[in-house]
Amino acid sequence: MDYLGEANGMWPNISADFGLFDAVGELKAAGYAWQKVWGAPVTTPPATGTSASQVALSSDLKLVSTYVNDIAHVKAVIADLSGKVVTSSSAVITFNIAGPGVVVAVDSGSMASETFRGNTRKAYRGIAYALVRSTGPGTITITATTPGLASGSVTLAGTTEPLVL
Repeated sequence: MDYLGEANGMWPNISADFGLFDAVGELKAAGYAWQKVWGAPVTTPPATGTSASQVALSSDLKLVSTYVNDIAHVKAVIADLSGKVVTSSSAVITFNIAGPGVVVAVDSGSMASETFRGNTRKAYRGIAYALVRSTGPGTITITATTPGLASGSVTLAGTTEPLVL
């Protein structure tokens, strides 16, 4: 998996580009090739879109706590009308929150030096993430916008209950 560090003098890159997965866990072309070479179960790359029309949002959690180690990973995808990711897109995505939540960090699989702070991130291969934490109980709505595209949103429930592992 790609990770921060060991860029070996390749500034502005901040990471080594040798993993089967990018820094946010998306399978790279090398990962698909590895499956065939090593006899692992083979998956096919998702179909890609060609003309961006929307920002589609999803979250790995429906409930997020105020507990310091509880974070929802909100995935923003630059997609075409049928929902296929437009992998050629590096559009800037802005994440906004309504309700008791906060964007803790933003990220993508890009190797380029870009801040993790704030609420904007360039998509890498059409994908970027916002890491969201609850600041109290209630409904948290995360909206992602990109100029010229239909915005997307996802709703989470915030709680003050401790994280249950």
